[in-house]
Amino acid sequence: MERNPHQPTTPEPSTPDVLPTGFTTASCFLVACRTCNGAFDEESEGVYHFPSIAAAADALTDAGWWLTQDGVQCDMCAAKESCARYGHAWEPWRLCRCGGRIPVHFVQMDVRHCVSCQAHEERPATACAEGDR
Repeated sequence: MERNPHQPTTPEPSTPDVLPTGFTTASCFLVACRTCNGAFDEESEGVYHFPSIAAAADALTDAGWWLTQDGVQCDMCAAKESCARYGHAWEPWRLCRCGGRIPVHFVQMDVRHCVSCQAHEERPATACAEGDR
């Protein structure tokens, strides 16, 4: 029986015994943040391929990522979610030292940053005690 050239064919299986010399198959684990879908790449060194979930968990937690029942989160998404739930961890107010170089600072400004998520706030400078800055 002659094969119909327009009929789709089933590809050959990709098993090690039919792969060209030098090719192998492997199973690994890749990790992405459940919130932003960013791959775990340890600051753009390339996407990591882990041999086990335990190896991935160790690397993730060492890098500040969170592993919870809800899934995996990168350090920034975890910090933002934590701040949204529990409030920011603000540093003390400080006097901005831009000297007017920031265009919207037409008056002297106080600034502060959240140590968790890096959010920031500004307000016109107030005459407060030096310990409050």
